[in-house]
Amino acid sequence: MGDVHGDDRVFSQLLHHLNLTSEIGGEIEFKQNDLLFIQTGDVLDRGPDGLKILKFLMKAIDKSNDRVDFLLGNHELMNLYGNFYYVHENEYSSEYKNLLLDDQSPIRRFLLERNTVRLVDGVVYTHAGLLPFFIENDPNLMQNIQNPDMVVKLLNEKTVHLLKHGTRGFHTRSPKSLLGPKGPFWTRDLSDHEDCQSLYNTLDLLKANHMVVGHTIKDEVTILCHDKQRKKSLICIDTGMSNEYGGLPYAVKIVDGKTIYIYNSKTNDTTMIDLETNERFEISLLPSTSGFNIRMILTCLLATVLLLMTSFLCFSSKKQLVRETDISTSRKCSTSSSPVMIPSPPTIQFKLDNEKKIQGSRKSIRYDFINPQHFENGHLRKTL
Repeated sequence: MGDVHGDDRVFSQLLHHLNLTSEIGGEIEFKQNDLLFIQTGDVLDRGPDGLKILKFLMKAIDKSNDRVDFLLGNHELMNLYGNFYYVHENEYSSEYKNLLLDDQSPIRRFLLERNTVRLVDGVVYTHAGLLPFFIENDPNLMQNIQNPDMVVKLLNEKTVHLLKHGTRGFHTRSPKSLLGPKGPFWTRDLSDHEDCQSLYNTLDLLKANHMVVGHTIKDEVTILCHDKQRKKSLICIDTGMSNEYGGLPYAVKIVDGKTIYIYNSKTNDTTMIDLETNERFEISLLPSTSGFNIRMILTCLLATVLLLMTSFLCFSSKKQLVRETDISTSRKCSTSSSPVMIPSPPTIQFKLDNEKKIQGSRKSIRYDFINPQHFENGHLRKTL
């Protein structure tokens, strides 16, 4: 999940719609499952609920056995260094400042220990992006380059050390610093300028295929720098979902580092993307762990069967009654003298739309019940 920026309503609703949370003893908690939830930073600032979301994540991480993670974003970094310019007026107070600046504060200690980068199933997660020279110019990291997990671990430890023992300030101006404008908290080289070669170099160093970043707002979850031969890409998930931006609430689920499901909680639509080919399939119903969509499908099918049975019985009754010329009785089934059409059995209609997107083709799949006009000479008419 990308930048939340203090909007607890959107954050909570998105988690609920994804069936990741449940209410236990009057409190909302993450469910125990095999999923790994990663929030890529920037829960603070702009909206009024930053601290509330942060405390929720603190509690969830403490109980999750490493199944919930929260990466540090540039707005958390700003707060740690005393830059409260973007803090919402409803949150800003002397107490807020103490929680973020007091070295004994549990919230400050929590933030100082957060990961900057996470590597899972060949996918790199970080807030803004990781440029290759932060690895290439560090002898300690290059000594462990054959072990990507160790490289990420050492990189996170180095960032924590800088945060704890570096000089407090807004951020260093050095482009070679992890805390600087080219570092993983701030850079827009990948998401805005599409420096694809730098992306590929970083992914090669970490033996990874894809990188997921927030930080730079897009209209929707966007895949950049997709290369079919390399099977590498950049996945931008900051959609400005906070009410302060007015964007759409999106979350993504990546399966085995090969398939991504993009969920829009406002429209309840899900897009599936094959990360190797960049082919997209928009689907209106996607099975979930809650079984909600499965129940919906079964309910629709049951309703359709009942409708067909009712229509068939009504048709049969009318046919029998017409044979007996009892027109007045036949009107109990139909008030019209026109023939009753038996609906054709429901089936699935696939519509392929070759609308070109920025990267690759976009294929849309919609699920509709086909009416009798969709049949021609007893066969299903192809619909393009």
